[in-house]
Amino acid sequence: MDIQAFDVLEQKVSQILERLNRVRSENEELRNAIREWEARYQEVAAKLEDVQRERNQLAENQRDTNKEERIRQKVVELLARLEAA
Repeated sequence: MDIQAFDVLEQKVSQILERLNRVRSENEELRNAIREWEARYQEVAAKLEDVQRERNQLAENQRDTNKEERIRQKVVELLARLEAA
């Protein structure tokens, strides 16, 4: 092999190393992006859980309101029966 062949080989190795560094850099950027998205997902999942818990509490309160209304009606009926007697 002559010196020119080594120069070509050296250039190719340099290009490969440059590409490798770019790929490593991109890989690190992607890993950082994944960590950010996972953190955002955890925040949103926690907020969703809070909203679902609040919705369930509101639904439970709504049921209590319906129950209270039925009790009021029963009391009114009982009072009407007592007054009629």
